[in-house]
Amino acid sequence: MKCSIYLLQSALIKKDKDNFLAGTFNPLLFIHNHVPRRLITIYKLKGHNLTLVVLKSRETYYLLGPLIVKSVDSKALATPFLLSNGHFKQFSQDQLITIINLCINLLGAYVRPRKIRSRCFHPTDVNLSLKGTAFISLNENGAHVNYAFEKQVNDALLDNNPAGIHTALKLLYNSGRIGILSDKGTLRNLIDFGIIVISTNIRIALRNGMNFELAYGLNDYYVRRLEQQTSVHAVIKCIEDNLIDLSQQINHNVTAGQPPIIVRAVRIISSSPQRNLSANQLASQLNTSPNYFSAFFKKQMGVTFTQFKMLVKINAAIVLLESTNMSIAEIASYLNFNDQAYLSNQFKKYTSYSPNQVRNNPILVDNWSLYTYLNSTHH
Repeated sequence: MKCSIYLLQSALIKKDKDNFLAGTFNPLLFIHNHVPRRLITIYKLKGHNLTLVVLKSRETYYLLGPLIVKSVDSKALATPFLLSNGHFKQFSQDQLITIINLCINLLGAYVRPRKIRSRCFHPTDVNLSLKGTAFISLNENGAHVNYAFEKQVNDALLDNNPAGIHTALKLLYNSGRIGILSDKGTLRNLIDFGIIVISTNIRIALRNGMNFELAYGLNDYYVRRLEQQTSVHAVIKCIEDNLIDLSQQINHNVTAGQPPIIVRAVRIISSSPQRNLSANQLASQLNTSPNYFSAFFKKQMGVTFTQFKMLVKINAAIVLLESTNMSIAEIASYLNFNDQAYLSNQFKKYTSYSPNQVRNNPILVDNWSLYTYLNSTHH
């Protein structure tokens, strides 16, 4: 396919480097794979709160995005978002419609406003893998760790993977920005960021069964260590050391005393809650028979393999409800539930609350975790 492609980004982002989307998003490949036919096509990237607008004029394509579009019921202020080396901002639906109208007018074309609005509210879902993504959301008050970074570190924590922790942190630092959390200089800023990273991962430790006294004791210990550092290099190393130690504490706490086959099974299931792995598939990975594996898993864990998979999905849904602005339907799709109703039904079965109740009041599940639920089934 011969065509010209232009990225309409200059008015939307602050560009740090000339090649600001290098290694993150390939527009030519996207157009080749999807071949939009209409003057305007709006895509929603599955698994990301990102929108891509494609305008077609003859054999020329104009791409607007990827960018973040706030949901209409969101009360949050627009916040910047880092993607690769680009500094992206959120837009409301109305702002996006205005921008699209402007672009269409510049092309000398016309589309009824009602049609643009309809396509904004009903975008086409597409799968797109974004590489080189940075993982920090910034706002005028500072920064917080967003779900993409949190998940990458979480996976490494639960897998007891020091190399994975190091890689996640390296990608973050290489992004060039972690936000301005303090006006007292780089060292203070990095220490404050380290405290945020530790606190978000202590929550994961609690979600995975660590008792509250140990978790909060570790949190205080890690914060004290950070506060004692006197150089940027020392803080960076301390953040990584703290996360590696927390990973070891989680793994010792969660699987202590379990046979190796159960430890491996739990790790495989927990690391990919969105996978619908069958007992036959997992047994094959573990070099054992499905019948033996299923019976042994139930004996050791107190719940069936299928129930444990559902608990892992519910655990992941709680994290997504608390850490992202994904809709419940999007969470259901991401975690491979049949539909939103099935997620809501299972969620209430295991937590006693609906997803909407937890989103509106996260404190309801502060004491709930996968492993506290498992412990309760043994008594």
